[in-house]
Amino acid sequence: MSKPHQLKIIEGLEISVFADNLNKPRMLAFNPTGELYVSLPKAGQVAVLPDHDRDGVADRIMVFADGLDRPHGLAFSGDVLVAAENRRLVKLPDLDGDLKADREQRLSTDLPSGGGHWTHSLVIGTDGVYYISAGSSCNVCEEKDPRRAAALLIKKDGGPAEIYARGLRNSAGLARHPRTGELWASNNGRDRLGDDLPPEEINRIVAGGRPVAPAVGPDGALYLSDDRQGVVYRITAKE
Repeated sequence: MSKPHQLKIIEGLEISVFADNLNKPRMLAFNPTGELYVSLPKAGQVAVLPDHDRDGVADRIMVFADGLDRPHGLAFSGDVLVAAENRRLVKLPDLDGDLKADREQRLSTDLPSGGGHWTHSLVIGTDGVYYISAGSSCNVCEEKDPRRAAALLIKKDGGPAEIYARGLRNSAGLARHPRTGELWASNNGRDRLGDDLPPEEINRIVAGGRPVAPAVGPDGALYLSDDRQGVVYRITAKE
């Protein structure tokens, strides 16, 4: 039986539970008006966690979209949520602002799927292009599909997925630098060598390169999801 893990935080910050009783929450994204969205791949849902009274605790958990195929990566294109599923990239517009998706707009059905690292994280570039991670199909192997263990690119109007960078075994975390627009990614190394080997990486990704989860709220707080505990945490500076 595995030992319970303990969340540690650096001195000068404090952490609190923003929302709990979530079904293995994964990626987070804020819409332009400050509502926090979270992907729930196991449930096939995207939920929204409004905090309208701004007390640092979600008012309630609302299902924004249901019936999806293991949605993972989330990002906003203007006020429209984009989600990376197991095989598809879809837009989920909320036309009437009721915090519920009104329809699905398919951008691509060309994301690699199957065994191994199935999650697809998502970042939208300053040019509107979609950057998507595609983890390896195994622990250590030569991939038959060159789009696995890579960062992919889909043009802003949708279509097939192109290889942007290779050699990324499992980049579950993607981020865009807010000033330079550079693409950055975490990279999780192989398993079964112990908890500390190999060392994990943070990489800056360039086109054609081979070495490429948190969200910052409008209140300046850092929000982190914990899929084991079913919780979203909120981290702020101590007063």
